[in-house]
Amino acid sequence: SFGKFRVTNDYGGEVDERLLSAPGVVDVKLPIKLDKSTQSVLRQSVKAAVEKKLSMSIPGPFDHVIYIVEACYRVGTDCSFAAYAYVNHPLSVFFGVNYKYPAVVMHELGHNLNLAHS
Repeated sequence: SFGKFRVTNDYGGEVDERLLSAPGVVDVKLPIKLDKSTQSVLRQSVKAAVEKKLSMSIPGPFDHVIYIVEACYRVGTDCSFAAYAYVNHPLSVFFGVNYKYPAVVMHELGHNLNLAHS
C-alpha cells in the first residue's frame, strides 16, 4: 500500500481510551430488540449508542467502523450473508463470528475502499 493504508488504534488523543473495552473496541447495549428491528434501525441505534458513549460523532477519527452484531435477525432481510459493507464508505456490519474470518473482513473492507464484486 506504499504507506497509504495503516491499521492502528492511535486516535491522536481524540478518544478517551478508558471508554474502550479493548484497543479499538467499544461495547454498547442497545435499547432495541434485535429480533424486531430492521438493519437500518440497528445501524442507527448502534451509531447513537457509540456516539453517546464516546461523546463524539462517528466516524470521528476512525477511517473504518465495524459493527459486530451477535446474529442476523430476519427482519426485512433473508440473512443469507456473513456481513455487509458500503462501497466507498467507512461502515461494515458483521454478524456472529464472521468478523474472525480474514476473507470476510477483507471482502467487506474492499467495499469500504471503493471496490465492487469482480
